[in-house]
Amino acid sequence: MLNKNLDAICAVLEQKQADNIVALDISKLCSWADYLVIAAAANKNQMKGLVEAVRECMINLSMDLVPGAGVSGENSWNIIDGGTIAVSLMDSDARKFYALEELWFEADIVYGSVQGTSKNPFSS
Repeated sequence: MLNKNLDAICAVLEQKQADNIVALDISKLCSWADYLVIAAAANKNQMKGLVEAVRECMINLSMDLVPGAGVSGENSWNIIDGGTIAVSLMDSDARKFYALEELWFEADIVYGSVQGTSKNPFSS
């Protein structure tokens, strides 16, 4: 990958065994972040651990962590806003239901099981 902060965040998610990790380059599509990382947690305990680990990683990287974002890990969907990188952690059901990489189909997938450009799910 091209971004050391993104590499570190994805490594933490892998280490903590998050499921279905995908990172999208959204820098050309929006003004609020350069990358969106999406991952799933198997249960509430793992969700809390993932939220804590990602926040700690962002703090150690001196990222611009938005106060209060993703603090509890109690929700089925937690957003951790690190300024240039936003991390969306969801439980497995929410991850499947929202399928954010399909909504961001124009974004390049820069980390995940499928590398390259994501496909438009609405085209034939």
